[in-house]
Amino acid sequence: MEVPHPDVPSLDLIDLPGLTAVPEEKRKEIEQILKAHLEEDKQTGNHDMYLTIIPASGDVRPSTNNAMRFVHDNNLVDRTIGVFSKCDQVQDFDILKSLITGEPTTDGDSAESIGAVSLKKGWTATMLKPPAGEYYETHQYERLWLQHGAETTFFNDNTDPILKELREKKLTGMSALVARIEQEYFNHLNTTWKNSAMRKVLEKLEEKEFEKSLLGVVPDEKQKSKMAAKEVERRLGPNSSMMELYSSFLDKVMEQKLRQGLATELGTHFGALGKNWASQDVAANLKKTAEMVRKFLATMETTVTNFFLAEIKNAITAEVHLEAAQQTNGLVSIGASNILGKFLALLPAMPKREAFKKIKEKALIQLSHYPQYTDAIMSKCQELFKQSLVEADADVEAIIKQLVAPNSPWLALTPTPKCASLSVACETDKFVNTLVTAYISKVPSPSVLKNVHVGLTVGTELQDALKKREQLLAEIGKIEAARDGIRRAFSIDDKAFAELQRSLDTSAGTSSTSS
Repeated sequence: MEVPHPDVPSLDLIDLPGLTAVPEEKRKEIEQILKAHLEEDKQTGNHDMYLTIIPASGDVRPSTNNAMRFVHDNNLVDRTIGVFSKCDQVQDFDILKSLITGEPTTDGDSAESIGAVSLKKGWTATMLKPPAGEYYETHQYERLWLQHGAETTFFNDNTDPILKELREKKLTGMSALVARIEQEYFNHLNTTWKNSAMRKVLEKLEEKEFEKSLLGVVPDEKQKSKMAAKEVERRLGPNSSMMELYSSFLDKVMEQKLRQGLATELGTHFGALGKNWASQDVAANLKKTAEMVRKFLATMETTVTNFFLAEIKNAITAEVHLEAAQQTNGLVSIGASNILGKFLALLPAMPKREAFKKIKEKALIQLSHYPQYTDAIMSKCQELFKQSLVEADADVEAIIKQLVAPNSPWLALTPTPKCASLSVACETDKFVNTLVTAYISKVPSPSVLKNVHVGLTVGTELQDALKKREQLLAEIGKIEAARDGIRRAFSIDDKAFAELQRSLDTSAGTSSTSS
Protein backbone atom coordinates (compact mmCIF):
# COMPACT_ATOMS: atom_id res chain seq x y z
CA MET A 1 0.00 0.00 0.00
CA GLU A 2 1.41 3.39 -0.97
CA VAL A 3 0.30 6.60 0.73
CA PRO A 4 1.84 9.55 -1.14
CA HIS A 5 2.54 13.01 0.23
CA PRO A 6 4.40 15.77 -1.64
CA ASP A 7 6.37 17.16 1.29
CA VAL A 8 7.86 14.12 3.05
CA PRO A 9 10.23 11.30 2.08
CA SER A 10 9.03 7.76 1.64
CA LEU A 11 8.74 5.51 4.68
CA ASP A 12 8.85 1.78 3.96
CA LEU A 13 7.44 -0.62 6.55
CA ILE A 14 8.87 -4.11 6.05
CA ASP A 15 7.64 -7.08 8.07
CA LEU A 16 10.67 -9.38 8.27
CA PRO A 17 10.27 -12.98 9.46
CA GLY A 18 10.97 -13.65 13.12
CA LEU A 19 14.11 -15.51 14.19
CA THR A 20 13.77 -19.13 15.22
CA ALA A 21 16.19 -21.68 16.65
CA VAL A 22 14.69 -24.82 15.14
CA PRO A 23 14.41 -26.44 12.74
CA GLU A 24 17.95 -25.70 11.55
CA GLU A 25 16.99 -25.34 7.88
CA LYS A 26 14.35 -22.71 8.65
CA ARG A 27 16.74 -20.85 10.98
CA LYS A 28 19.30 -20.55 8.20
CA GLU A 29 16.71 -19.44 5.64
CA ILE A 30 15.42 -16.69 7.93
CA GLU A 31 18.93 -15.49 8.75
CA GLN A 32 19.72 -15.32 5.02
CA ILE A 33 16.65 -13.16 4.47
CA LEU A 34 17.65 -10.83 7.31
CA LYS A 35 21.26 -10.65 6.13
CA ALA A 36 20.12 -9.77 2.61
CA HIS A 37 18.00 -6.95 4.01
CA LEU A 38 20.92 -5.67 6.11
CA GLU A 39 23.15 -5.66 3.04
CA GLU A 40 20.55 -3.68 1.09
CA ASP A 41 20.26 -1.26 4.01
CA LYS A 42 24.05 -0.85 4.01
CA GLN A 43 24.09 -0.14 0.29
CA THR A 44 21.51 2.64 0.72
CA GLY A 45 23.20 4.39 3.65
CA ASN A 46 22.24 2.47 6.83
CA HIS A 47 19.13 4.56 7.45
CA ASP A 48 16.73 1.79 8.51
CA MET A 49 15.22 1.51 12.01
CA TYR A 50 14.51 -1.94 13.43
CA LEU A 51 11.71 -3.15 15.67
CA THR A 52 12.61 -6.09 17.90
CA ILE A 53 9.69 -7.82 19.62
CA ILE A 54 10.26 -9.96 22.73
CA PRO A 55 7.51 -11.73 24.73
CA ALA A 56 7.18 -10.28 28.21
CA SER A 57 5.75 -13.48 29.67
CA GLY A 58 7.78 -16.26 31.25
CA ASP A 59 11.50 -15.94 31.88
CA VAL A 60 12.08 -12.62 30.15
CA ARG A 61 15.76 -12.05 29.43
CA PRO A 62 16.42 -9.84 26.39
CA SER A 63 20.15 -10.50 26.77
CA THR A 64 19.63 -14.19 25.88
CA ASN A 65 16.96 -13.68 23.26
CA ASN A 66 17.80 -14.72 19.67
CA ALA A 67 16.50 -11.44 18.26
CA MET A 68 18.63 -9.33 20.62
CA ARG A 69 21.67 -11.46 19.86
CA PHE A 70 21.12 -10.78 16.16
CA VAL A 71 20.75 -7.05 16.88
CA HIS A 72 24.00 -7.00 18.87
CA ASP A 73 26.00 -9.12 16.40
CA ASN A 74 25.03 -6.85 13.49
CA ASN A 75 25.66 -3.52 15.31
CA LEU A 76 22.01 -2.52 15.26
CA VAL A 77 21.73 -1.53 18.92
CA ASP A 78 21.57 2.21 18.20
CA ARG A 79 18.98 1.74 15.44
CA THR A 80 16.60 -0.62 17.21
CA ILE A 81 13.37 0.04 19.10
CA GLY A 82 12.54 -2.70 21.58
CA VAL A 83 8.98 -3.93 22.14
CA PHE A 84 7.73 -6.21 24.94
CA SER A 85 4.60 -8.07 23.81
CA LYS A 86 2.02 -10.13 25.78
CA CYS A 87 2.25 -7.82 28.80
CA ASP A 88 -1.13 -9.12 30.00
CA GLN A 89 0.67 -12.36 30.90
CA VAL A 90 3.35 -10.68 33.04
CA GLN A 91 3.51 -11.92 36.63
CA ASP A 92 5.95 -9.29 37.97
CA PHE A 93 5.52 -5.76 36.63
CA ASP A 94 8.52 -4.63 38.69
CA ILE A 95 10.84 -6.74 36.50
CA LEU A 96 9.11 -5.43 33.34
CA LYS A 97 9.67 -1.87 34.52
CA SER A 98 13.35 -2.58 35.16
CA LEU A 99 13.80 -4.14 31.72
CA ILE A 100 12.10 -1.15 30.05
CA THR A 101 13.63 1.71 32.04
CA GLY A 102 16.97 0.22 33.06
CA GLU A 103 16.25 1.11 36.69
CA PRO A 104 16.93 -1.40 39.53
CA THR A 105 14.05 -3.51 40.83
CA THR A 106 12.50 -2.79 44.23
CA ASP A 107 14.62 -5.72 45.52
CA GLY A 108 17.76 -3.89 44.46
CA ASP A 109 18.63 -6.08 41.47
CA SER A 110 20.23 -4.16 38.63
CA ALA A 111 18.58 -4.19 35.24
CA GLU A 112 21.65 -5.84 33.71
CA SER A 113 21.54 -8.70 36.20
CA ILE A 114 18.04 -9.68 35.13
CA GLY A 115 18.95 -9.58 31.44
CA ALA A 116 18.10 -6.03 30.37
CA VAL A 117 19.54 -4.68 27.15
CA SER A 118 19.91 -0.93 26.83
CA LEU A 119 18.69 0.42 23.50
CA LYS A 120 19.33 3.99 22.44
CA LYS A 121 15.80 4.24 21.04
CA GLY A 122 14.23 2.61 24.13
CA TRP A 123 11.57 0.01 24.93
CA THR A 124 7.76 0.00 24.85
CA ALA A 125 5.26 -2.40 26.46
CA THR A 126 2.30 -3.72 24.42
CA MET A 127 -0.67 -6.05 24.86
CA LEU A 128 -2.31 -7.11 21.61
CA LYS A 129 -4.07 -10.36 22.42
CA PRO A 130 -6.42 -11.07 19.47
CA PRO A 131 -10.08 -11.82 20.11
CA ALA A 132 -11.03 -15.48 19.71
CA GLY A 133 -13.16 -16.90 16.91
CA GLU A 134 -13.01 -17.50 13.15
CA TYR A 135 -15.13 -14.39 12.61
CA TYR A 136 -12.17 -12.11 13.26
CA GLU A 137 -9.95 -13.91 10.77
CA THR A 138 -12.01 -12.45 7.93
CA HIS A 139 -13.06 -9.21 9.66
CA GLN A 140 -9.56 -7.92 10.19
CA TYR A 141 -10.33 -4.24 10.67
CA GLU A 142 -12.79 -5.08 13.44
CA ARG A 143 -10.20 -7.38 15.01
CA LEU A 144 -7.58 -4.62 15.00
CA TRP A 145 -10.03 -2.18 16.52
CA LEU A 146 -10.92 -4.61 19.31
CA GLN A 147 -7.23 -5.28 19.97
CA HIS A 148 -6.60 -1.56 20.22
CA GLY A 149 -9.50 -1.14 22.65
CA ALA A 150 -8.43 -4.07 24.77
CA GLU A 151 -4.86 -2.78 25.01
CA THR A 152 -6.04 0.71 25.96
CA THR A 153 -8.27 -0.75 28.66
CA PHE A 154 -5.50 -2.99 29.98
CA PHE A 155 -2.92 -0.22 30.41
CA ASN A 156 -5.30 2.65 31.32
CA ASP A 157 -7.67 0.86 33.72
CA ASN A 158 -5.15 -1.37 35.41
CA THR A 159 -4.64 -0.14 38.98
CA ASP A 160 -1.12 -1.51 39.31
CA PRO A 161 1.08 1.48 40.32
CA ILE A 162 3.99 0.28 38.18
CA LEU A 163 1.85 0.13 35.04
CA LYS A 164 0.48 3.54 35.93
CA GLU A 165 4.04 4.89 36.22
CA LEU A 166 5.02 3.36 32.86
CA ARG A 167 1.87 4.77 31.28
CA GLU A 168 2.62 8.26 32.62
CA LYS A 169 6.11 7.99 31.11
CA LYS A 170 4.46 7.11 27.76
CA LEU A 171 6.07 3.67 27.66
CA THR A 172 2.93 1.56 27.19
CA GLY A 173 0.63 0.79 24.31
CA MET A 174 0.73 0.98 20.54
CA SER A 175 0.05 4.71 20.62
CA ALA A 176 3.27 5.20 22.61
CA LEU A 177 5.16 2.96 20.18
CA VAL A 178 3.82 4.85 17.17
CA ALA A 179 4.72 8.17 18.84
CA ARG A 180 8.26 6.86 19.46
CA ILE A 181 8.64 5.73 15.83
CA GLU A 182 7.32 9.11 14.66
CA GLN A 183 9.79 10.92 16.93
CA GLU A 184 12.72 8.79 15.73
CA TYR A 185 11.60 9.32 12.15
CA PHE A 186 11.39 13.05 12.77
CA ASN A 187 14.85 13.05 14.41
CA HIS A 188 16.28 11.16 11.45
CA LEU A 189 14.70 13.59 9.02
CA ASN A 190 16.06 16.61 10.87
CA THR A 191 19.54 15.35 11.67
CA THR A 192 20.31 13.21 8.63
CA TRP A 193 17.74 13.13 5.89
CA LYS A 194 16.97 16.84 5.65
CA ASN A 195 20.51 17.96 4.82
CA SER A 196 21.21 14.92 2.67
CA ALA A 197 17.95 15.24 0.74
CA MET A 198 18.31 18.99 0.30
CA ARG A 199 21.87 18.50 -0.92
CA LYS A 200 20.70 15.97 -3.51
CA VAL A 201 17.83 18.22 -4.56
CA LEU A 202 20.06 21.29 -4.91
CA GLU A 203 22.71 19.33 -6.78
CA LYS A 204 20.10 17.90 -9.12
CA LEU A 205 18.57 21.33 -9.63
CA GLU A 206 21.99 22.77 -10.40
CA GLU A 207 22.67 19.94 -12.85
CA LYS A 208 19.38 20.43 -14.69
CA GLU A 209 19.82 24.21 -14.77
CA PHE A 210 23.25 23.60 -16.29
CA GLU A 211 21.74 21.27 -18.91
CA LYS A 212 19.20 23.95 -19.76
CA SER A 213 21.90 26.60 -20.04
CA LEU A 214 24.12 24.33 -22.11
CA LEU A 215 21.20 23.39 -24.35
CA GLY A 216 21.46 26.95 -25.68
CA VAL A 217 17.84 27.50 -26.73
CA VAL A 218 16.88 31.17 -26.42
CA PRO A 219 13.09 31.84 -26.61
CA ASP A 220 13.26 35.64 -26.53
CA GLU A 221 13.60 36.90 -30.13
CA LYS A 222 15.55 40.10 -29.38
CA GLN A 223 17.91 38.35 -27.00
CA LYS A 224 18.28 35.47 -29.46
CA SER A 225 19.35 37.79 -32.29
CA LYS A 226 21.90 39.58 -30.11
CA MET A 227 23.32 36.37 -28.69
CA ALA A 228 23.51 34.69 -32.10
CA ALA A 229 25.36 37.66 -33.59
CA LYS A 230 27.77 37.72 -30.69
CA GLU A 231 28.35 33.97 -30.97
CA VAL A 232 29.11 34.22 -34.71
CA GLU A 233 31.65 36.95 -34.01
CA ARG A 234 33.14 34.84 -31.22
CA ARG A 235 33.47 31.80 -33.49
CA LEU A 236 34.59 33.48 -36.72
CA GLY A 237 36.14 36.79 -35.66
CA PRO A 238 39.76 37.90 -35.09
CA ASN A 239 39.86 36.38 -31.58
CA SER A 240 38.52 33.00 -32.69
CA SER A 241 39.94 29.76 -34.01
CA MET A 242 39.60 31.32 -37.48
CA MET A 243 42.83 33.20 -36.84
CA GLU A 244 44.62 29.87 -36.57
CA LEU A 245 42.90 28.72 -39.76
CA TYR A 246 43.81 31.98 -41.53
CA SER A 247 47.42 31.68 -40.41
CA SER A 248 47.45 28.12 -41.72
CA PHE A 249 46.03 29.38 -45.03
CA LEU A 250 48.78 31.98 -45.37
CA ASP A 251 51.43 29.36 -44.71
CA LYS A 252 50.14 26.31 -46.58
CA VAL A 253 48.34 27.95 -49.51
CA MET A 254 49.88 31.38 -50.02
CA GLU A 255 53.46 30.59 -49.00
CA GLN A 256 54.02 26.92 -49.81
CA LYS A 257 51.63 26.31 -52.68
CA LEU A 258 51.54 29.70 -54.42
CA ARG A 259 54.72 31.57 -53.63
CA GLN A 260 57.18 28.69 -53.41
CA GLY A 261 55.33 26.40 -55.80
CA LEU A 262 54.85 28.95 -58.57
CA ALA A 263 58.42 30.23 -58.20
CA THR A 264 59.69 26.68 -58.70
CA GLU A 265 57.40 26.12 -61.68
CA LEU A 266 58.49 29.39 -63.29
CA GLY A 267 62.15 28.49 -62.78
CA THR A 268 61.58 25.17 -64.53
CA HIS A 269 59.56 26.88 -67.26
CA PHE A 270 62.15 29.51 -68.09
CA GLY A 271 64.91 26.93 -67.80
CA ALA A 272 63.22 24.86 -70.47
CA LEU A 273 62.75 27.86 -72.79
CA GLY A 274 66.34 28.95 -72.34
CA LYS A 275 67.96 32.29 -71.50
CA ASN A 276 67.89 33.42 -75.09
CA TRP A 277 64.81 33.28 -77.28
CA ALA A 278 64.95 33.35 -81.04
CA SER A 279 63.14 36.42 -82.23
CA GLN A 280 60.60 34.38 -84.14
CA ASP A 281 59.72 32.44 -80.89
CA VAL A 282 59.15 35.40 -78.58
CA ALA A 283 55.40 35.69 -79.13
CA ALA A 284 54.88 31.95 -78.70
CA ASN A 285 57.06 31.81 -75.58
CA LEU A 286 55.24 34.73 -73.99
CA LYS A 287 51.96 32.99 -74.70
CA LYS A 288 53.31 29.75 -73.20
CA THR A 289 54.42 31.66 -70.11
CA ALA A 290 51.01 33.26 -69.60
CA GLU A 291 49.25 29.91 -70.13
CA MET A 292 51.60 28.16 -67.72
CA VAL A 293 50.80 30.68 -64.96
CA ARG A 294 47.05 30.49 -65.66
CA LYS A 295 47.16 26.71 -65.53
CA PHE A 296 49.00 26.77 -62.22
CA LEU A 297 46.41 29.16 -60.74
CA ALA A 298 43.39 27.37 -62.25
CA THR A 299 42.64 25.43 -59.07
CA MET A 300 43.25 28.33 -56.71
CA GLU A 301 39.56 29.17 -56.29
CA THR A 302 38.68 25.57 -55.38
CA THR A 303 41.72 25.28 -53.11
CA VAL A 304 40.91 28.44 -51.17
CA THR A 305 37.19 27.74 -50.91
CA ASN A 306 37.65 24.15 -49.76
CA PHE A 307 40.33 25.19 -47.29
CA PHE A 308 38.02 27.64 -45.52
CA LEU A 309 34.39 26.56 -45.91
CA ALA A 310 34.60 23.11 -44.32
CA GLU A 311 36.23 24.52 -41.18
CA ILE A 312 33.88 27.51 -41.10
CA LYS A 313 30.95 25.10 -41.12
CA ASN A 314 32.53 23.07 -38.30
CA ALA A 315 33.09 26.23 -36.29
CA ILE A 316 29.60 27.62 -36.81
CA THR A 317 27.73 24.36 -36.07
CA ALA A 318 29.96 22.86 -33.35
CA GLU A 319 28.05 22.15 -30.13
CA VAL A 320 29.45 23.36 -26.84
CA HIS A 321 29.65 20.54 -24.31
CA LEU A 322 31.21 19.44 -21.03
CA GLU A 323 34.44 17.50 -21.26
CA ALA A 324 36.75 16.05 -18.61
CA ALA A 325 40.01 17.96 -18.51
CA GLN A 326 42.92 15.80 -19.66
CA GLN A 327 45.62 17.28 -17.52
CA THR A 328 43.99 17.30 -14.08
CA ASN A 329 41.71 14.75 -12.42
CA GLY A 330 38.35 16.01 -11.20
CA LEU A 331 38.31 19.10 -13.44
CA VAL A 332 36.20 19.76 -16.51
CA SER A 333 36.26 22.13 -19.45
CA ILE A 334 33.39 23.54 -21.47
CA GLY A 335 33.92 24.06 -25.16
CA ALA A 336 33.41 22.69 -28.66
CA SER A 337 35.09 19.82 -30.50
CA ASN A 338 36.12 19.27 -34.12
CA ILE A 339 37.12 22.86 -34.73
CA LEU A 340 40.41 22.55 -36.59
CA GLY A 341 40.30 18.92 -35.43
CA LYS A 342 40.52 19.66 -31.73
CA PHE A 343 38.66 20.76 -28.61
CA LEU A 344 38.54 24.52 -28.09
CA ALA A 345 37.65 25.53 -24.54
CA LEU A 346 35.02 28.17 -23.93
CA LEU A 347 35.85 27.95 -20.22
CA PRO A 348 39.20 26.73 -18.83
CA ALA A 349 39.55 23.61 -16.67
CA MET A 350 37.75 24.01 -13.35
CA PRO A 351 35.72 22.00 -10.79
CA LYS A 352 32.43 20.73 -12.21
CA ARG A 353 30.13 22.74 -9.92
CA GLU A 354 32.06 25.91 -10.66
CA ALA A 355 31.63 25.21 -14.37
CA PHE A 356 27.89 24.79 -13.77
CA LYS A 357 27.70 28.27 -12.25
CA LYS A 358 29.91 29.90 -14.88
CA ILE A 359 27.92 28.63 -17.83
CA LYS A 360 24.67 29.69 -16.14
CA GLU A 361 26.04 33.21 -15.72
CA LYS A 362 27.51 33.33 -19.22
CA ALA A 363 24.25 32.73 -21.19
CA LEU A 364 24.82 30.52 -24.19
CA ILE A 365 23.22 29.91 -27.57
CA GLN A 366 23.88 26.70 -29.51
CA LEU A 367 23.90 27.82 -33.14
CA SER A 368 23.47 24.17 -34.18
CA HIS A 369 19.82 24.43 -33.03
CA TYR A 370 19.20 27.12 -35.68
CA PRO A 371 19.92 25.45 -39.05
CA GLN A 372 18.18 28.21 -41.03
CA TYR A 373 20.66 30.66 -39.55
CA THR A 374 23.77 28.51 -39.99
CA ASP A 375 22.75 27.54 -43.53
CA ALA A 376 22.26 31.21 -44.38
CA ILE A 377 25.68 32.02 -42.92
CA MET A 378 27.30 29.26 -44.98
CA SER A 379 25.54 30.48 -48.14
CA LYS A 380 26.78 33.98 -47.44
CA CYS A 381 30.31 32.70 -46.82
CA GLN A 382 30.26 30.76 -50.08
CA GLU A 383 29.11 33.83 -51.96
CA LEU A 384 31.66 35.98 -50.14
CA PHE A 385 34.56 33.69 -51.10
CA LYS A 386 33.27 33.25 -54.63
CA GLN A 387 32.97 37.01 -55.19
CA SER A 388 36.33 37.73 -53.58
CA LEU A 389 38.06 35.15 -55.77
CA VAL A 390 36.33 36.48 -58.89
CA GLU A 391 37.79 39.88 -58.02
CA ALA A 392 41.15 38.29 -57.27
CA ASP A 393 41.09 36.43 -60.59
CA ALA A 394 40.46 39.70 -62.42
CA ASP A 395 43.46 41.26 -60.72
CA VAL A 396 45.57 38.16 -61.34
CA GLU A 397 44.68 38.13 -65.07
CA ALA A 398 45.78 41.76 -65.30
CA ILE A 399 49.05 40.87 -63.56
CA ILE A 400 49.64 37.93 -65.96
CA LYS A 401 49.05 40.20 -68.97
CA GLN A 402 51.42 42.72 -67.44
CA LEU A 403 54.02 39.94 -67.01
CA VAL A 404 54.11 39.25 -70.75
CA ALA A 405 53.62 42.87 -71.87
CA PRO A 406 56.44 44.68 -73.65
CA ASN A 407 56.83 46.96 -70.65
CA SER A 408 56.66 44.15 -68.09
CA PRO A 409 58.12 45.19 -64.75
CA TRP A 410 59.27 41.59 -64.08
CA LEU A 411 60.13 39.96 -67.45
CA ALA A 412 62.95 41.77 -69.30
CA LEU A 413 63.55 40.80 -72.93
CA THR A 414 66.72 42.42 -74.34
CA PRO A 415 67.48 42.13 -78.10
CA THR A 416 70.98 40.90 -78.97
CA PRO A 417 73.06 42.58 -81.76
CA LYS A 418 71.25 42.36 -85.11
CA CYS A 419 68.08 41.34 -83.09
CA ALA A 420 68.31 37.70 -84.04
CA SER A 421 67.44 36.74 -80.47
CA LEU A 422 66.46 38.23 -77.14
CA SER A 423 68.02 37.52 -73.77
CA VAL A 424 65.51 36.71 -71.03
CA ALA A 425 65.64 37.83 -67.36
CA CYS A 426 62.66 37.35 -65.04
CA GLU A 427 62.36 38.70 -61.49
CA THR A 428 60.31 35.69 -60.46
CA ASP A 429 60.11 36.49 -56.75
CA LYS A 430 58.73 39.97 -57.33
CA PHE A 431 56.17 38.67 -59.80
CA VAL A 432 55.03 35.87 -57.47
CA ASN A 433 54.86 38.28 -54.53
CA THR A 434 52.58 40.50 -56.56
CA LEU A 435 50.24 37.56 -57.20
CA VAL A 436 50.29 36.56 -53.53
CA THR A 437 49.41 40.11 -52.56
CA ALA A 438 46.51 40.10 -55.02
CA TYR A 439 45.00 37.01 -53.40
CA ILE A 440 45.66 38.08 -49.82
CA SER A 441 43.98 41.42 -50.44
CA LYS A 442 40.78 39.68 -51.59
CA VAL A 443 40.42 36.46 -49.55
CA PRO A 444 38.07 37.17 -46.59
CA SER A 445 39.93 37.33 -43.27
CA PRO A 446 38.43 36.81 -39.76
CA SER A 447 37.89 40.56 -39.59
CA VAL A 448 35.48 40.21 -42.52
CA LEU A 449 33.98 36.86 -41.48
CA LYS A 450 32.83 38.15 -38.10
CA ASN A 451 30.18 40.24 -39.90
CA VAL A 452 28.66 37.53 -42.10
CA HIS A 453 25.61 37.39 -39.79
CA VAL A 454 24.62 40.98 -40.54
CA GLY A 455 21.18 41.11 -42.13
CA LEU A 456 20.37 37.45 -41.42
CA THR A 457 17.40 36.23 -39.37
CA VAL A 458 18.09 33.63 -36.70
CA GLY A 459 14.85 31.75 -37.34
CA THR A 460 13.20 29.02 -35.28
CA GLU A 461 14.83 26.31 -33.23
CA LEU A 462 14.87 22.63 -34.09
CA GLN A 463 11.82 20.86 -32.67
CA ASP A 464 14.04 18.36 -30.85
CA ALA A 465 15.79 21.21 -29.05
CA LEU A 466 12.49 22.83 -28.08
CA LYS A 467 11.16 19.49 -26.85
CA LYS A 468 14.31 18.92 -24.80
CA ARG A 469 13.96 22.36 -23.26
CA GLU A 470 10.35 21.68 -22.30
CA GLN A 471 11.40 18.41 -20.71
CA LEU A 472 14.14 20.15 -18.74
CA LEU A 473 11.77 22.89 -17.60
CA ALA A 474 9.32 20.23 -16.40
CA GLU A 475 12.08 18.41 -14.52
CA ILE A 476 13.31 21.66 -13.00
CA GLY A 477 9.75 22.45 -11.89
CA LYS A 478 9.48 19.08 -10.14
CA ILE A 479 12.86 19.51 -8.44
CA GLU A 480 11.92 23.02 -7.29
CA ALA A 481 8.66 21.62 -5.91
CA ALA A 482 10.64 18.99 -4.00
CA ARG A 483 12.99 21.68 -2.68
CA ASP A 484 10.10 23.89 -1.57
CA GLY A 485 8.29 20.89 -0.09
CA ILE A 486 11.28 20.05 2.10
CA ARG A 487 11.49 23.67 3.19
CA ARG A 488 7.81 23.68 4.15
CA ALA A 489 7.97 20.32 5.92
CA PHE A 490 10.94 21.38 8.06
CA SER A 491 10.11 25.09 8.30
CA ILE A 492 13.47 26.02 6.76
CA ASP A 493 13.59 29.81 6.62
CA ASP A 494 15.68 31.85 4.18
CA LYS A 495 18.61 32.11 6.57
CA ALA A 496 18.76 28.36 7.21
CA PHE A 497 18.30 27.65 3.52
CA ALA A 498 21.17 29.99 2.63
CA GLU A 499 23.33 28.15 5.16
CA LEU A 500 22.47 24.82 3.52
CA GLN A 501 23.48 26.23 0.16
CA ARG A 502 26.76 27.55 1.58
CA SER A 503 27.56 24.15 3.11
CA LEU A 504 26.94 22.57 -0.27
CA ASP A 505 29.34 25.01 -1.93
CA THR A 506 31.98 24.47 0.77
CA SER A 507 31.84 20.67 0.69
CA ALA A 508 31.81 20.64 -3.11
CA GLY A 509 34.88 22.86 -3.20
CA THR A 510 36.71 20.62 -0.74
CA SER A 511 35.75 17.52 -2.69
CA SER A 512 36.90 19.01 -5.97
CA THR A 513 40.26 20.01 -4.50
CA SER A 514 40.92 16.67 -2.85
CA SER A 515 39.95 14.70 -5.93
